[in-house]
Amino acid sequence: MFFYKKNWLTGYVTIKVIGPYPERFFDLCARYQVPSWDIIKKSSTVAIGKIKLSDLSKLRKVKKKSIHKIYFSGRSGLPFVIKKLVAQKPLLIGITIAFIIIFMLSNIIWRIDVAGLDREIKLKVLNQVEEYGLEKGNFQWNVESPATLQKKILEDIPELLWIGVKKNGSAFHLKGVEKLRLKNRKRVNQGI
Repeated sequence: MFFYKKNWLTGYVTIKVIGPYPERFFDLCARYQVPSWDIIKKSSTVAIGKIKLSDLSKLRKVKKKSIHKIYFSGRSGLPFVIKKLVAQKPLLIGITIAFIIIFMLSNIIWRIDVAGLDREIKLKVLNQVEEYGLEKGNFQWNVESPATLQKKILEDIPELLWIGVKKNGSAFHLKGVEKLRLKNRKRVNQGI
């Protein structure tokens, strides 16, 4: 199996040998270190086999020493696939453009969710992160890491006890906990 994969990567050609006792040509190839495989004798004067693309120069030397006629009937492998793809420039350009578009769209921030905060502080957090560059439509590489954002938000908004910033694909999720105000605590304690 490795033999076939290796030869596919380097490329190989199928040759058709015509002449009396064509199997002798492949024997001559073996003597001159030109490996061949998948040899099939079609008739008493025709045989088909495969050789490496890199051994074509050696094959010419072997051909000079024999009376057989050689025809190339097929070619396979990565070098030939690449050559076909290079000939298809519009296809390559289209694939390249598609990959660039997919890359750009996957790196845009599409959603920002804020949970666990009341409306007033939620708007304050959204305005603050917008100043840091975290806004819909901006590229993710223009935004600092979630840990840095988390630290800056806690420093700039004193009403927050804790805030977690999590990046999930093209969305940022912020979950926060507010500090309880002292007046609210006194009211709760007096009610008990």
